[in-house]
Amino acid sequence: LLYSLGCASIKSNTLWMLFAGRAVVGCALSLLFSAPEAWLAGEASRKNVSKYLGETFGLAYTGDALVAIIAGKLASWAAGMRGVTGPFDLSIVFLAAGAVVAG
Repeated sequence: LLYSLGCASIKSNTLWMLFAGRAVVGCALSLLFSAPEAWLAGEASRKNVSKYLGETFGLAYTGDALVAIIAGKLASWAAGMRGVTGPFDLSIVFLAAGAVVAG
């Protein structure tokens, strides 16, 4: 939700709204990158399977790299279709789809 609000803020012509949007996106990304890792480390410790964390994080970072390549290609396509705001518009679609899958 926070990231979607930040992406929507790029439609504004007001400088303070653009800055506020970037601040909201920064907070959203901080939560996105720290909360799952903290949860995984806590659960692994609680279930006494911490020895698998290195392999798990290695696979996760490899997957992140592959997803980043695909996302870059999609963002390039979206920018070609809708201009500089196209990638942000497309990200809202993927965020909504993720919310449906997770919810």
